[in-house]
Amino acid sequence: MVKYNGRKIVYTFKYGVGLTKRVKVLFIGGTVFLFISSVLVLVLGYLADKLLLGWLCCIFLGIASVLFLVSSVYFWRRERRIDWEVLNWLTDEKVFEATAIPYVVDKMWTRAGYVYKYGLIFEKNGIAFKKNTEDYDYMRIFYKAVKSKKDKEINFLYSPKYGEVMVFENEKVK
Repeated sequence: MVKYNGRKIVYTFKYGVGLTKRVKVLFIGGTVFLFISSVLVLVLGYLADKLLLGWLCCIFLGIASVLFLVSSVYFWRRERRIDWEVLNWLTDEKVFEATAIPYVVDKMWTRAGYVYKYGLIFEKNGIAFKKNTEDYDYMRIFYKAVKSKKDKEINFLYSPKYGEVMVFENEKVK
């Protein structure tokens, strides 16, 4: 994600969170692993005179590596677009930093447990703002991104022009 004054913005109320380094390594490593595996299976099939089986395995692994590559490119492009939009939000001359205590707006039961929509209420120059996440936090990413417990304030940026909330990485408020 994008940095602002040396602090990393890890969550936006519009898009959620970007890809972590671990997920990027998984996609790139998976693509390379499947490609090398397909070539290795083809060579081993040729050496063992099982060329048809080698070709079938190579085709299967090749298709899997192409799918990994396509999904990697898709997520990379999506993240670049989100970063561009966040940078656009930061160009707002009235962007300001605020603190607030997140609260649960709504919760929904899924097979994996409850998922939540979060909200923030904050004030600037006597004007009250209330913002909610646009979607449910299915991966509990907002909670993990700010590591907030009950009654703990978080730092975030707000762009009045675009009406967007950008949350900083885990940071304690004094």
